[in-house]
Amino acid sequence: MKVTLRQRKKNDKISLYLDYYHKGKRKTEYLRLYLTPNPKTKTEREVNKKTKQLAETICAQRQIEIQNGIYGFPFPIKVSMSSPNEDAF
Repeated sequence: MKVTLRQRKKNDKISLYLDYYHKGKRKTEYLRLYLTPNPKTKTEREVNKKTKQLAETICAQRQIEIQNGIYGFPFPIKVSMSSPNEDAF
C-alpha cells in the first residue's frame, strides 16, 4: 500500500490530503490543513512551510501505521505480556 500527500485547490486555498492506493483501490483522507497560494509575506511562507512539514509527518506516520497493521488493516500480532515479578522490587 502506498500513501501519497496530495494537494487540491479549494476556493482561495490549497487543501492537503492523503491518497491511499492499494491493489487498484483508492481512498482519501482530508487532513484539514490548508496552504496559502502565492504567499506574499515571509509569515505566509513560514506558515505554508510548517503546514507542509506537518502534513508530511502525518503521511509518514500513516505509512508506518499501515506497515505495522494498525490503521484499519488487520494483521495478526501475537504479544505475550508477562507481569513483573513482585519479589524483584
